[in-house]
Amino acid sequence: MLESFVEDSIVESLEKLPEQGVISFGEMAEGTNKEYSQLGSSNSEVDRIRQLLYITIIEKDTVQLQLDEQIALNEEYQRRSFDEVSKLRDLLKETQDSKAMLTKELDQYRAGLQIVAIAKEELEARCLSMEGEMEELRIRAGELQNRLEEYQEGLSHALLQLADCRVSIETLQMKIWT
Repeated sequence: MLESFVEDSIVESLEKLPEQGVISFGEMAEGTNKEYSQLGSSNSEVDRIRQLLYITIIEKDTVQLQLDEQIALNEEYQRRSFDEVSKLRDLLKETQDSKAMLTKELDQYRAGLQIVAIAKEELEARCLSMEGEMEELRIRAGELQNRLEEYQEGLSHALLQLADCRVSIETLQMKIWT
């Protein structure tokens, strides 16, 4: 209520300003003091106004302190944020460097693996080729074995015939000599 009274008084004082120009602060204060005295204000109202002014100044100082603390906290937060961002950038760079190194190493392993895969394919092809050759050799060995057996049978038969012939020759020679 007192605040609205003070505001109303200031507004009235401003409305009563002369239209000729600007008046000084002292003139305005003098006019306000005259109005208060005309209203029959007592010392208690002046004391209330002083208390209100004191409370307003205290509130302003409190708000200013809170604002200063908030600014300090904000500056500290920004400093810490900057430090964290710097650390994160360093970590990102380190990670990117590590990734590049691992990518290079992985490419080397892939190239080595590709060489091994090509060599494996070549060996598999050679093994298949050798298996084919071995199969051909087995068939040929089987054929040779069969021919050998046939020759052995023929040889055995020829030996038997030779033996028979010898016996026949010996028999003939014995008949001729006897």
